[in-house]
Amino acid sequence: MKKQRPCPMWALKIRSKIVGFFKWIEVHGNIVFREIKANLKSLIIWGVAIVSITAIASWEFQAFVGNSNLMDSLQSFEALFSAIGIQLTDLSTPQGFLSLESIYFYIPLGIYAGLLGSGIISKEERDKTAEYLFTLPVRRTRVLVSKLIVAILYSGLLNLAVIIGAMLSYIRFNPDPIFYSFLWNISFGIFMIQMIFMSVGMMFSAVLKQYKRSGAAVLAYVMGSY
Repeated sequence: MKKQRPCPMWALKIRSKIVGFFKWIEVHGNIVFREIKANLKSLIIWGVAIVSITAIASWEFQAFVGNSNLMDSLQSFEALFSAIGIQLTDLSTPQGFLSLESIYFYIPLGIYAGLLGSGIISKEERDKTAEYLFTLPVRRTRVLVSKLIVAILYSGLLNLAVIIGAMLSYIRFNPDPIFYSFLWNISFGIFMIQMIFMSVGMMFSAVLKQYKRSGAAVLAYVMGSY
């Protein structure tokens, strides 16, 4: 009889990684899929609303294309724009106009991420399911990690939907390649802000004894930060 050759070390490592991945899916999968289903409706509503605002703003941009006189008149309001934290740029270009309209990206997406981080934790108290959830044979850390995964996933999906919506809304103006790099940069910046507000929302829902106050605290924090 031929002796069986020992399995290579690299193959054993790959096998252990695959087994660990499927065990992770088995442990976290049910909670992740539950949270995905529970928060899908709000994601769609927020996505449709923000993308619609972006599309409507693109029609307003038609008045700025190639209109140098309008830009000259806006220079007199530069101090006002600086006071509200907006840098006046060349509004005759899609990237310049979007930089002015970026307030409609940062604030709504920040609010969504904060409310999602707050609600994904506090809703267990609201729906009276926290005691049942924590009696399952799953560690609390794994429950929180599963909820965190969904919160990050949905924040990223909303960010991606808004950026794609902006690109499709302004592509008819034949933008320069700078426009696409601008969208990438603003998407990355917004995602970082989303992660900050999502973390703050989770903190409020965990610290405040009354879960109803966590959402209001997140809104106050976002608007106060702005």
